[in-house]
Amino acid sequence: MYSIGLGFQTVDGNYDFSLITGIPARYFIDWTQGLFNKQDEDSYYLNMKYKLDAVVAGLDIGYRYIYGENFKTAGKDNREIKRDIVLNYTVQ
Repeated sequence: MYSIGLGFQTVDGNYDFSLITGIPARYFIDWTQGLFNKQDEDSYYLNMKYKLDAVVAGLDIGYRYIYGENFKTAGKDNREIKRDIVLNYTVQ
């Protein structure tokens, strides 16, 4: 069994998205320890997960890709990319 998720997020306003003590809000679809929250930034999100129960019961693997654009750093156009591969095991 597998699942795929797609998402889009934009930060609109005159400033970066405010963080309370540096911790991003739980409802960010691409919550990644403070990234993808800059003023006017658009970010695109892809998440894939595949259950490997046929190999080992309780095992699954996931891949997450996030691309952020349309923001400036030190006055220059910039972008950021994050890729994660996650292996999970649930004790049976």
